[in-house]
Amino acid sequence: VARGGYHGLYIEMKRKGEKLSAAQTAIHPLIRAQGYVVCICYTFEEARDVLIAYLGLDAARKAVGE
Repeated sequence: VARGGYHGLYIEMKRKGEKLSAAQTAIHPLIRAQGYVVCICYTFEEARDVLIAYLGLDAARKAVGE
């Protein structure tokens, strides 16, 4: 879903202590360059908060008059 000028949101879920693979490290900047938000989350709560914040981007922009 497009929000706040972005085309969409990608959430990469990882277990505590897990690191991004070389391929993930390489692809994330390319995805961002295409106008997407990329976040790495380690818990459901982090992912939920990122999703709620992302979905609220348009409302936040309207509130400040953009």
